[in-house]
Amino acid sequence: MNNSTRTVKIALANGRLYVDGGFHPHFQEAIKDRLAAQYHKEKKIWHVSAERSNELEECIREFFPSAEIVDYRNNKEAPAVTPRTPSRDPNIIDKLQKAGHIVNLKGKQFILFAGLLQLAHENGIESIETEVITVDAIEQSAVIVARVKGSRGSYSGHGDASPMNVSKMMVPSFLRMAETRAVARALRFYLGIGMCAREELPS
Repeated sequence: MNNSTRTVKIALANGRLYVDGGFHPHFQEAIKDRLAAQYHKEKKIWHVSAERSNELEECIREFFPSAEIVDYRNNKEAPAVTPRTPSRDPNIIDKLQKAGHIVNLKGKQFILFAGLLQLAHENGIESIETEVITVDAIEQSAVIVARVKGSRGSYSGHGDASPMNVSKMMVPSFLRMAETRAVARALRFYLGIGMCAREELPS
């Protein structure tokens, strides 16, 4: 979503300003660092002290210069906190299926890595870090741990690759395959998805 089509909503409740502008990692990082913003997990919305109104507006202008601003602070009929429209947050599995990110293999369904990554960015992910635990260039095997962090919390997952669980064509890329599997597993934990990713399967 670009700034020209983005809508940023602001509401006031109990001395807190709630702001909903959709996912933007730099904006969320800025209001956390500069304004000590907190995240409301149930309503999926960021909020800051009402005393920091001017600073919040500066951040909005900085990161969303062309966005439409909907300010409910002076609207007595508007809800104090404006939750996201349900249609913007459909069931995760349904959304993956509609986008073609779920495949059927031998009667079982598996998620594709591309779908996990897309959904993670739509659900407040802030960082993905990977670390090599073991690597053996001669045996062409590796174990990697991935750590993801975002509005849903912090999660980690391990991934491994070797000639025993990747195709001959992928053996030269064993390190990248281990990383992809680790990230896929961590993203599934972050999103609360129990269905295995296609990339995690032995190939």
